[in-house]
Amino acid sequence: MLSVLIPVHNYNVVPLVKSVFQQCRKLKIEYEILVFDDFSKEEFRKKNRIISSMFKINYMELSENLGRSRIRNWLAKSARYDYVLFLDCDSKIRNSKFIANYIAHLPNDHDIIHGGRNYGKKPPRAKSKFLHWYYGTKRESKNVKTRTKNSPLYFHRNNFIIRKRLIRQYTFDETLDGY
Repeated sequence: MLSVLIPVHNYNVVPLVKSVFQQCRKLKIEYEILVFDDFSKEEFRKKNRIISSMFKINYMELSENLGRSRIRNWLAKSARYDYVLFLDCDSKIRNSKFIANYIAHLPNDHDIIHGGRNYGKKPPRAKSKFLHWYYGTKRESKNVKTRTKNSPLYFHRNNFIIRKRLIRQYTFDETLDGY
């Protein structure tokens, strides 16, 4: 049914993984959660290792940094199920039916289903993050009606489901390697 793929680099992914795990378990679906750490600093790997003991979660630490595209391609190659849900490690799930909403649309006539992106109402304290927040709130955060109407314009790679066969056929561009 569903492989949830989460690439991690220098981030505590435990809250996200626990949220996805609880939602999948509650739905009683066939699933797996693959979390590949792309050679993070030891402080983050130490925090994230707790998920390696959780049921249906495969946590792997890489010995070198592959970069954002190569790690996603590797996750897709490792996926077991027909549908893969890509989530960025810094995602926060605020909807208790997040996974259920995706599952409700599977299988369907669409090969890709993508979710939205929300930002906090208050600007971040760090000045270095202000421009990203400002742009995101003005241009990226759109309601589902707007996103559906102009789907290609509002696609974000942080939160989408795709058929495994497609992501294996049309891989991420591996020349994009930074974060």
